[in-house]
Parts: sequence; structure tokens; C-alpha cells
Amino acid sequence: MPKKSADTRQAISLEDNFLKIIEGGDDLNKFFEGSLEQEPTKDSLKHRPAVKKEDSEADDAIKYVGKGKLKECGLELLVAKHKMVAHMVGKRAHSFTSESIVKALEVKGIVQGINFESILKIVGILEQTGTWTGKVVVAQGVVPTKSEQVSYPFLSKDNLQDPKEEWKVDGEKLSFKELVELYKKGHIPTEKEVSRVVARAVNPGEVLIVVEAKQDAVPGFDIYGTSIPVADPVLVPGKKVKRNDKTGNYEATTFGYLCIEGNVISVIPPVMVSPDMMEAFYVNIPCRGPARAPTISSVKYSLIMKGVHEKRISPFMVEKLCAGLEKNTIKKPLIKIAAGIKPVHGKDSKFILGLDLEEKAGTVQEDDTIDLKERDLIHTVEKGDLLATKYFATAGRPGFTLFKKRIKQRPGSEMEYATKGPILRKKYDDRIEYYAKIAGNVSFEKDVLTLVDVFRVEGNVDYSTGNIDVNTGLIVTESVMPGFKVVAGGNTLIGGSIDNGAHILVHGNLNVGKGIIGKDTKVIVMGSLDVDFVQDAEIVVKGDVEIRKYSFNGIVRCGGEIIMKRTATTKGGKVVGGMLCATKGISISTLGGPSNETTVLAIQRNVELLALQKRIQEEIVNYTGNIMKIMKSLGLESVDMDLIRKIIEKAPVAKREMIVKVVGNLNTLLKMRQELYQKEKAVEKKIYKELERGQVRVKREVFYGSKIQFSDRMITIDQDLGPTVFMMAQDKIIY
Repeated sequence: MPKKSADTRQAISLEDNFLKIIEGGDDLNKFFEGSLEQEPTKDSLKHRPAVKKEDSEADDAIKYVGKGKLKECGLELLVAKHKMVAHMVGKRAHSFTSESIVKALEVKGIVQGINFESILKIVGILEQTGTWTGKVVVAQGVVPTKSEQVSYPFLSKDNLQDPKEEWKVDGEKLSFKELVELYKKGHIPTEKEVSRVVARAVNPGEVLIVVEAKQDAVPGFDIYGTSIPVADPVLVPGKKVKRNDKTGNYEATTFGYLCIEGNVISVIPPVMVSPDMMEAFYVNIPCRGPARAPTISSVKYSLIMKGVHEKRISPFMVEKLCAGLEKNTIKKPLIKIAAGIKPVHGKDSKFILGLDLEEKAGTVQEDDTIDLKERDLIHTVEKGDLLATKYFATAGRPGFTLFKKRIKQRPGSEMEYATKGPILRKKYDDRIEYYAKIAGNVSFEKDVLTLVDVFRVEGNVDYSTGNIDVNTGLIVTESVMPGFKVVAGGNTLIGGSIDNGAHILVHGNLNVGKGIIGKDTKVIVMGSLDVDFVQDAEIVVKGDVEIRKYSFNGIVRCGGEIIMKRTATTKGGKVVGGMLCATKGISISTLGGPSNETTVLAIQRNVELLALQKRIQEEIVNYTGNIMKIMKSLGLESVDMDLIRKIIEKAPVAKREMIVKVVGNLNTLLKMRQELYQKEKAVEKKIYKELERGQVRVKREVFYGSKIQFSDRMITIDQDLGPTVFMMAQDKIIY
């Protein structure tokens, strides 16, 4: 191993000593012993003989060194990471002077602690030998003296140098980790999550670390001339903590909660912003140590530093918050103190009718029953009446987040409504009003407002009016007398009764103010029926039936539901004698009576589905007839494909094509008939499914001898019953 020169050993020793000193080792004076006692000055370097310039190449090399380009001369400058030592390394270096090396150091920014003695030595070697190889210290910083006293007013730990040991605040361990995790959540924490954390509040300007400098304290400098503080606390300042330039103390810059992570001390402001940037909350964490309360300005400052726009901060809530915290009357963990503006979405256009076109349910009586006498099925208006108002859609207003970011609103949708009939339109900035040009009947269906003439009969339908046959709605203020016929093309209102022998056909809804009476009375309604009572009459209704009082020996068949609601009178909702038959369900109060009149409530199959089934069956019969004709022409008694092939093979060539065509038609008819069988089966299944969904509900009592029928299944009640529900299950009537 080659022996190191004295200069090299000295440089290495200097570096080792320096590293020991900055780590708290040997005394500073030992570091400089024998190395810088007679430090030459810049003036002395000027009188130092320079290297002979034998050619232009040497001149260029010296210029390079002066410009900081060392490698061209075989030199390399090495600076330690801590910036306290710089070495010059030479490898057969040539063509440099002491002035050019100093200039090169200046170009690199090295201005402090230049070791002129080392520079002169290597220049001397160069003058003697023509080259230089080695490594010397050319600059070194000054290590600060550790003569400052650091203390912690309310922080403590047994071993300040142990990073794993937790800090104590006022002698108590606080949950700094939980505090940090609370603020790192991607959402506003719950009140329970806030209550689990314990913190220490600090005021702006409050001293967290005290740094006291002694009189003999000497600051240090690195080789670039940067000042090095005379002492550093174990903890370093983080967010919202700064070092006071005058006192050297570490102070909080804002109100908040003290936090220590690793060796960083910081203050966390007591505010949080929701992820949608629409709400900001004051986080009222339970605290230890002296009571601290924020000022109004400190809360606003914390919000503004979060980016919250000042206009979104509620002065009233902030003032109330600070006053409550000062008096220690606020215990709630989360207090909203700022809010964004939510967008106001536009409203869709609205079409408001000027009169109630819905069927009225009636008035609730004291006994909780409903009086259905006032239900409107015919809606008449006079000339000039307001029929409806359409309000245009609105655009809405945009919203803004706490950070004043615009939130786009959703504009309302404009709906189109049509009119039919003599209707006047008046348009305004925000609406359209619709008025009746004539007296008539108004309706609103499928976004179309319709006004038509209504035939009105003042009084009875009798000899003074003759039979009535109109293609519009009809109003009869009194009754239809015996033997008269009424045909109406729309909704019909009869204020009185329909007497014995009258025949009524209504292509719409029928409302009868009183009753339908008489065994010779026949009523057909293609909509729904609303009647006070039924006695002996025969009625067929396509839709629903509501009987307000009772049915005595009436025969009622409907394709919807029959409902009888008990009214204020004790007789309400009774069915005695006759038959009530519905498709979807029957709901009454009392079935039968003590007189043992035969009373039948029946759930029958859907007549429309039955009609469809019948049409399918008729088609099957037609297809079967055609199939039988073809089979007879081919001499077949059944569809036998082997026999058909033999017939085709034995047929003369001239007739073979015709026979193949006939067989093709037969095959088509067979397939179509099979499809009809499947269709009929599906309809049959649907019929019985609806039948099983139907129910007969008797809310008060069922008398002995009454009958319940579901399709072709019937039972007779053999004893009096209370409230009962009858239904069909597994082809049986159960209750």
C-alpha cells in the first residue's frame, strides 16, 4: 500500500476532526492546531512567484482555472454534503496559480474559511516538480459554539434524543396521532370521532420552545458564508410555527391545536372544510391545559387560509362561536361557521287546472266513514271561466362553493300542452291562462285540455223532454222517469234517481245522486258508476262501482271493483239479496240479513279476457275445419308423415307438385293452430291468475245462508261470521 504524504494525512486529519466537532466531539481549538496558525493573506499571495508560462497551452489552462473550469488543469473540487469542508484533488495537475485557484473558489461561491496555506503549498510543489498529485483542504467552515439554552414551557420527555419516546404536554400524553388522523379523513368527522381526541390549544404568539443565548455564544458559518445558528432545539418548526427573529423562541402563528409528528412541531387550525366544499366547521376538540379560546379574527384567518371566500363566512355564527368558547358554554364538537350557496335548480313548467277534475273522495264523518255524495264526474264551466294556467319553466340560479367556484344549476323542462275546443289563450311573461269561450264540459287527459258542449236537462227526463240521445256529456238535474231511454256519449250526471223501467247507456262515467230502482231498469256504463243505492235493478259496468248506501236484490256486474262504504247511517254498506259480481274485488260492510234472502257475492273471470279466449277458440275451430278438409282430400284420417310421403311418391308426376303444395298448406295450418293453442293456454293462465288475486272483503258481519262464488266454485255460509276475507287458492275458496 503506497505511503500517504504528510499533506494528505494532515488534510484527512483535519476533516476527521471537523466531523467530530460538529457531532459534539473534541474542542474547537484542537481542530485548528498546526493548520491555520499562520494563515497567509491575499496580499502575500500576490508576491508569490507564478508558474512559468512556457507556451500558449499553459496560458489557456490558467484562464480555465480562473473561470472555475478545473478539470482542464487536472484539478477537481470536492465539497462535503454539510458544506463545511472543500477539498482540492490533483491528478498530475498543471498550469495553475494561487490566484487562479482562489478565483475558481469564488466562482463556485466558496468565500468563507479559505485555507491559503494549503493553496501556497500545492503551488510550491507545482513550481518544483511541474505537476501536483494529492488532496488538500482548501476551505473550511466555522462550527458554532453550543452555548444556547433550550427549554420547553409545557412540553417534556425523559430522553430528548430518543425519537421514539412520546412527548408529554403539561405532564400528560396526548393523542397527536389521533389528531392527525382526524384531519386526514376524507370527510367531516362525526361528533363521536371528534370527542375521542384530546388536544392542547395554543394562542397566536404563544411560546412553544424557549431558546436563550448565552453571552459567549458564537455563531458558525459554512464555506459559502451561510450563518449557522448557535443552537437548534430537538423539535423543528412546522406549519403555523415560526422562530422569533428577536428572541429566538419558537412561537405559534395562529390559534389551533398543538401537534408533534416525529421531530416537527406544528399547530393545526381548528377548522375543516367538507369534501364538497360547501360547508366549513369549527372543530371543538376537548383540550387539556390552560383554557384557550379563539378570537373572531383568528377563526376568520384560519378559514381564509383554507381558501374560503370571506363572503361565505357567517359573521353571526363566528361571533356566537367565539363568545360561547370564551364562556366555555359550547360543548358541541362540530359547529358550522361557513357555507356555500347551493344552486337553485329551475322548475319544470306546471299546468294548474282552474277547477278540480279529480274525483272527490268525499267528507270524513265523525264515525270515520266517508260521505261520497259530493263526487264530481261531470265538470261544467260557464263562459269566461278560468280553465287552467300554465307556468313556464324557470332557469334557476347557479350556486357557489366556499371557494367561490361556480356550481351550475339544472334548468327546468318546458312541457307542451294542447287545447281542444273553444278555449281562449292569454299569454303573459311567466304564464299562459286558458279561458272558456262557451259553457260546456271540461276535461284534461294526456296533456290535452278539452272543452265541449254539455247537454243539460233542467228537471226530469219525462214526456216534456222525450228520450235523450246525445254524443256529449249530459247533466240531468232531477230524475229519469219510468220507461224513458237515455244515451250519452260522455260523462253523465243524474241528480235524482233512475226509476223502474228506464234504460240508460253511458259512454263514460255515470254519477247518480240517488238510487237506481226497479226490476225492469237496465243500466250500462262504459266507465265507472257512482250511485247512492241499488234496488232490484240490473246494472252492467265496465269499470269500478261505488254504492254509497246499500244494495237490495240488485244485480250488479262490473269489470273492476265494487266498493260499498258505510256512511253515517247504520244501513250503509249492506248487501241483502241479489248478486254483486266483480272481476278485481268486492268490499262491503254487511253480507246478507236475518231474513235469509239469498245473497251472492261473486268474483268472476275477466270478461275481456274471456272474449279474447272465445275468439281464439273460434279461430282454432276454423283452422281445425280447414285441416280436416285437406286431410280428407289426401285420404288421411290422422297426420301421419310416413303415409303422406307414400302418397306423394305414388302420385303421378303431373299431380305430385300439387300434392306437395297441399301438404305444405296443411303443415302451415297445423303450426298456426298449435300457436293458437299456446295463446289460448296463456290467456287461460292469465284469467285464473287474476281470479286468484281477487278478494271479497266483508268488514262487519256475514249472515248465515249467504253465498260466495269464485268463477264456477261456490260455497254457502253455514253460520254467522264476523269480519271475513274470502279468496281463491289452489282452486278452492278459503277464508
